[in-house]
Amino acid sequence: MSGEEISALLDSALNNENVGAGDVKSVMVSADDLMTKVYGFISSEGISRHNIFDETQNRLRLIPYEDETGIWLETADGFLVNYYGMSPQVAAMARFEGVDQKAPLAEFGYFFLFPYNPAEKEKTNSRQVMFSGSLLQEMHDIGADMGVNVMSPDVFEVVGSYAANYVNMRLIDDADSDRYILMLSIEPEGFADADDIPAAAPLAEQIPEFMPEN
Repeated sequence: MSGEEISALLDSALNNENVGAGDVKSVMVSADDLMTKVYGFISSEGISRHNIFDETQNRLRLIPYEDETGIWLETADGFLVNYYGMSPQVAAMARFEGVDQKAPLAEFGYFFLFPYNPAEKEKTNSRQVMFSGSLLQEMHDIGADMGVNVMSPDVFEVVGSYAANYVNMRLIDDADSDRYILMLSIEPEGFADADDIPAAAPLAEQIPEFMPEN
């Protein structure tokens, strides 16, 4: 998807009627959690629609909502992830291969949102740099095999594998909506050799180069 398509998808998903939650429920997560668990706490192995709704209600007392693009849980519903003290706005989703209850999980992921005032963009930029850079560093540290897509039109895009999952992470400057979007998308057991995009240098050495200037 292009940056414009991702922005439109989010606007469609976020403009839902299932909002107005009470207390905010925060889930403590690591990079491993984000790359292996739906919403950061439900194992992606053998998951079903029934699991998602039951476990979210049981643990968080929240109800995800489903549309034609996936099953969503977001900050407006009272959901946050806490990544080492950082809790940006988030819309998390899961998508299945078909509508049957036994359909396998096709994809899950997160859209972290960093709204900004154009006149004070550097303040939000510092927040997203801290979050994005920390996540990239931990992904590298725990053995995620990632490469840089140098042809991407985004601020940065890295693609690779972790625990046999296909992982795609993109940072988009959605200037029309005055926000950064950090997208982390995972396809369970979806990585193939053809997906490998070799980096020009080790990922850890390239992390500072990904971040936009203030």
